[in-house]
Amino acid sequence: MKFTISPYLPGKGPTLQIDLLECTMTATEGDDSRLVFRWDANDYRPPACGETDLQEACSIFKFAEAYAERGEEFDRSPDDAEQLALDWWREHGEAMSCEVSYLEGD
Repeated sequence: MKFTISPYLPGKGPTLQIDLLECTMTATEGDDSRLVFRWDANDYRPPACGETDLQEACSIFKFAEAYAERGEEFDRSPDDAEQLALDWWREHGEAMSCEVSYLEGD
């Protein structure tokens, strides 16, 4: 299952694709695509009460955002995708977060 997060006007900023099967988040702007987060499916377990795929994607986004903002608190490696893409997270993380909150109905 894939979800695309696009808080910007068409053509005015990147989109973020969250691929639950591939365990990746890829940002695309124009012809440029870059990996901004990767996770291990074995490290993420949805709550016992269950989540929809959209809720799972939003939850994983929040982990990625926290890892990007506070990598040292989570013992993230400098080679982790969100650490390599810190400039992208600093520029676009807040807009993506607002869109995720909108999708969750907050």
